Amino acid sequence: MYIAPVEVVSESAPLAVRFRDALREQCLTKTNLVPVNREPSDLMLITKVVTYQEHVVATDVDGRTSRMQFTVSASFQLVNAEGETVWQLPVYQFSEQYQLSSTSAVYRDESKSVQDEALTDVADLVMTNIVLALMEQ
Repeated sequence: MYIAPVEVVSESAPLAVRFRDALREQCLTKTNLVPVNREPSDLMLITKVVTYQEHVVATDVDGRTSRMQFTVSASFQLVNAEGETVWQLPVYQFSEQYQLSSTSAVYRDESKSVQDEALTDVADLVMTNIVLALMEQ
């Protein structure tokens, strides 16, 4: 399966790269599909992130972020080699809160790793749905 570069309408390129990496990782760990780095392939996953937001929900006594909320709106489409849609999730809204470390020794800019955790959670859901859709065919 080829995982096309993620199109991000409202955010920077690093988010797109990290989201594509999360999709590849979940493809390897959650499916029997092998991600390839080029077209053509039997299947291609097309991902478009429409909105991405992260908000500080809580801070600790020192003013450091202790809890963040991530919201992602995206569409996903899996097409076969003939260009036919095999599976799609045209409007998906993900919103979840994540706890950051509260110890000052561990604290750095942990928001990136928590962001990666949120992207991995979305990728996990996508790959689970792809497997279910392919099993039905």
